Amino acid sequence: MARRAAALVGQLCWSRQSPFSEAKKLSASALSQHWPVRPTERRISDHRRGLRSRGWCIGRIQLVVAVFGLEALGPDGRPATITMGSYGVGISRAVAALAEQTHDDKGLCWPRVVAPADVHIVATGREEAIFESGERLAAELVAAGVRVLLDDRRGVSAGVKFADAELLGMPTSLIVGRGLADGVVEPRDRASGRVREVAVADAVTQVRLEVGRP
Repeated sequence: MARRAAALVGQLCWSRQSPFSEAKKLSASALSQHWPVRPTERRISDHRRGLRSRGWCIGRIQLVVAVFGLEALGPDGRPATITMGSYGVGISRAVAALAEQTHDDKGLCWPRVVAPADVHIVATGREEAIFESGERLAAELVAAGVRVLLDDRRGVSAGVKFADAELLGMPTSLIVGRGLADGVVEPRDRASGRVREVAVADAVTQVRLEVGRP
């Protein structure tokens, strides 16, 4: 007679703060102690010690045993229970976990490999030449295979645009503003906050090197 059982045998958890800093396969008893799966503090046992930690569920491995009462003849000619396994990774949960783990007090700070864009071009000022230069740089970078977000809003202050750029969190920003009169633009690194000046003529080359698309 088929046994009635259905057991979760694994759960992928990611945490910055605990020994479970890598994907771990946990037992069903451990899972039951921190269900439901959402960012919250629960006690997890690894059968050696107890601990408290925050974690994200980004996927799961599930084994269903005899849930449908199916059997088949095994190699020895005796009935054997048919089991089913499944797994999955939650893409939206993974993105949320990345955002939660990498943000700062100014906003998002995307790792480059998952960022929506490689570079955020911010055109600030009133002169039309600034916006024309921003559009030209954006077109050249896109043609070179760089993913570009262009902020060409008119009538919006530089402070608001800079704050929005930090909130959106692209790894690199390229500021096209009053420095254009001296022939320079400013690449900014979102993670470190480092700002430097480069010649407009060298901007595309410098940005391509920085984003890894030479």
